[in-house]
Amino acid sequence: MYKQGQRGFTIIELMIAIMVLGIFASIAAPSFAEILKQNRLAAQTNSIVASLNYARGETINQGTDVFITPNTAGTNWSGGWAVRSGTAGGPILRTFDGFENSTLTATSATINYQADGSIAGGAAITLTVTPSTCDTGDNDRRQVTIALSGQVTSTPAACP
Repeated sequence: MYKQGQRGFTIIELMIAIMVLGIFASIAAPSFAEILKQNRLAAQTNSIVASLNYARGETINQGTDVFITPNTAGTNWSGGWAVRSGTAGGPILRTFDGFENSTLTATSATINYQADGSIAGGAAITLTVTPSTCDTGDNDRRQVTIALSGQVTSTPAACP
């Protein structure tokens, strides 16, 4: 009668496989971290654009001014913001949470959409999302610009 040998890996084969897996993981980890950072930045930018489009739609639907104001005073919007009807202190239509691991600043403390969907103030407004790890020269920032017509655009920008 023929005895069949045991099947499986030897300890040396297993150690080599784990070592090769470790090398691949160490190569992939920095790329994966960058992908996560870019996805988070895109989600944050999309949140801003969605809130601006919501406010513009509400102002057209209601036929009255709609304001977007930060939850904290000034031009630092990192703590979140609210869409308000009628006046800057009017009833809140919707609130939006702030960001983790990034800051949001604006060139204006309040965004006022007029009844026709344009913005008041006579100048375009820019909101800038800056990740907490933004190396000088990298294009890791996002600038969301609201034209006088109310149209919203998003572009990458270099870190300071």
